[in-house]
Amino acid sequence: MSGVVPDTLETSADWDRLPGLYHGVREAFGNACSAEGIRGIIMAHVSHLYTSGACMYFTFLLQGPPGSGAARGGAQQRGQGLPQTWRLTNPPPRDR
Repeated sequence: MSGVVPDTLETSADWDRLPGLYHGVREAFGNACSAEGIRGIIMAHVSHLYTSGACMYFTFLLQGPPGSGAARGGAQQRGQGLPQTWRLTNPPPRDR
């Protein structure tokens, strides 16, 4: 499939926070894809186990709407579509 932009995110949390992390990232990803008009797939697995928690590794595959830079083959070389997908996978930090 041409025009697909992959990205990954690796993060860790305490055991009691892992389910919320997993569901929260999936929900935020789905909401952002809908808002931006991007087709996307998200996958996750636990990559490392610790006494206090685990490391969760997310993989994203993104494809923009038909006719967008992200949807056309070679979009990465032209630099089209990348700002949109970068915002989706790298949101600004939230105040706590």
